[in-house]
Amino acid sequence: MVEKRTAAELGINKGEPAEQGQRSEDACEASAEDSLLKTPQAQAYLIPAERPWVLQSYPILCCFKDVRMLTANWITLIQATLLSTLDATVPTVGEEYYDFNSLQTGLLFIPILVPGLMIGPVAGRITDRRGPKSIVVWGFGLLVPVFILLRLVQPGGHIRVLIYCILLTLCGTCLAATNPPALVEPLLVIEKYHKANPDLFGPRGPYGQISSITGLVYNGGTALGALLGGATKDAVGYGNMNLVTAALSFTTALLGLLYTGAKPVDKPVNREDPS
Repeated sequence: MVEKRTAAELGINKGEPAEQGQRSEDACEASAEDSLLKTPQAQAYLIPAERPWVLQSYPILCCFKDVRMLTANWITLIQATLLSTLDATVPTVGEEYYDFNSLQTGLLFIPILVPGLMIGPVAGRITDRRGPKSIVVWGFGLLVPVFILLRLVQPGGHIRVLIYCILLTLCGTCLAATNPPALVEPLLVIEKYHKANPDLFGPRGPYGQISSITGLVYNGGTALGALLGGATKDAVGYGNMNLVTAALSFTTALLGLLYTGAKPVDKPVNREDPS
């Protein structure tokens, strides 16, 4: 009580140093953000004020001039296409090659879907720690030899069925691994546009819009994969159809290597000397 009364008489407010320190911290953060917006990297994400009326109404479309954003949506499209291609052809292969009934054909989807329960969280953790690039390159890159090996699938007995299930497991594992980067990469790109244009998309950003566009692209890939798988298998056979999917996987891995974001750069942290 004496200390408080004495401090009041002397006009000393104990909260002032803390408030001043907080204000200086906020000022430093604001100046750091302003300096980041002036960097050449941030300038590349600026959206001009003068643009066509369509882009005035939907400024998020301006973000698709970025090759990294286009690559991110291509990854989503091909991932959905490849998965849908498997969905369209696995039942017919099971019936034509192994004379499977409905239950046995349904069991063939277990090797495709179960690996996602284990690989998905691991791939998500790697994406958070190392960025989307490595998962995209390795995931789609490993799909290339797997789809080529699917050309060797032939009618036969239990050994042939076992080989087919192993290859389907590898397909499901690689596709499950590419799911986290396919979801994260568009958000990383749109975050850069939001930071460079803070007043354009509103205080909460365009994250809902980009997520809906990603969902639209995924649904389009699902439809495309069913048509591609069925039409290509009927036209050139199951083996040559897998060459087409291998080529799509190789193209996606190459685009991911060239244009997908790498490991996030951590901001330097100033640590005070405890001494």
